[in-house]
Amino acid sequence: MSFRVLELSERAMMQRQCSTIIVHRSTVQRQHAMIFPMTIFTHAQRVTNTCHLTVSYSNSQNSAGE
Repeated sequence: MSFRVLELSERAMMQRQCSTIIVHRSTVQRQHAMIFPMTIFTHAQRVTNTCHLTVSYSNSQNSAGE
């Protein structure tokens, strides 16, 4: 999963010309997590050349049977 983050970080650096990538992690809600097991939101806000990359992932990946 980390390679996707790196890929998006590289894209953000190329497109937004960011010098720094800050990765934020958050857990998506359970009902949404079942539909989207891994959703990546890119908040490319140019604040002092810093891109904020928010990665939302499901903590309960094996909860499909519950």
